[in-house]
Amino acid sequence: MECHQKAYLQSKGIKSPAQNLKMFHKGTTVDRILRDWLKESSPQLGVMASRVEQYMNLVEQEYVEQGAGVVRWEHYTERDNSISWCKKLLTRVEPLMQELVLPYECTPDFRFKTPIMIPNLEGVPTKVNLIGAIDIVVKETEDRYAVYDLKATENATYWKKTIMQLVFYSLAMYSITGYYPVKNALIQPMCKDQVLSLRITEEHILSLVNKITEYAHSVWRQDFSPKESDTGCDWCPVKFACSKFARDKDKRVSFT
Repeated sequence: MECHQKAYLQSKGIKSPAQNLKMFHKGTTVDRILRDWLKESSPQLGVMASRVEQYMNLVEQEYVEQGAGVVRWEHYTERDNSISWCKKLLTRVEPLMQELVLPYECTPDFRFKTPIMIPNLEGVPTKVNLIGAIDIVVKETEDRYAVYDLKATENATYWKKTIMQLVFYSLAMYSITGYYPVKNALIQPMCKDQVLSLRITEEHILSLVNKITEYAHSVWRQDFSPKESDTGCDWCPVKFACSKFARDKDKRVSFT
């Protein structure tokens, strides 16, 4: 939806092993620690913060092995500050897990591939799959689900940029279970409102389905053009292969 060409290139597995992933590193680290902790048969309190350095090293190694990029620190104290920040976040997240998640049946890293129906280019109802992963799904009762997404941010207004992510999850949960989640919330331990519940409306769902339909139509029309604006392009992970920027024609990806 953001850029047809970016979506196409990423769907083909295009990556830059030289990309600096520093801005995502803290979020990826705490997400992995929390996910693995929740998967344990009996999660122990007070241990997540002690795992930060181990997981930071592990995640950096995986970036390189997968050819996804590297983490380049600008100053020797930057990594130490990131470690301290992650430890603080995880210390704050534990009591939230005790209240919202641990008393119930939960699934961390809930991965899904589930269908919805949209009109194709001829207006005929056609199945497309929603594919993704939810940080935490809690099953409170047979028909009551809660969806939680961990955000490693201190920006209290970050939810405005990510609310449609929760709308996507809500639509996926309806497709899977037949019920919309009773709670859709961001867990943001470094903000004043550590648990920010967002109300997903029918208008949100309709807007998302329209956007999905619009994007699917662009794929069926084989419209893989880059977006007109250059906003955000400087940190696009596939900029090196984009037809708008790639100077070396051999590095451009063919769309035929």
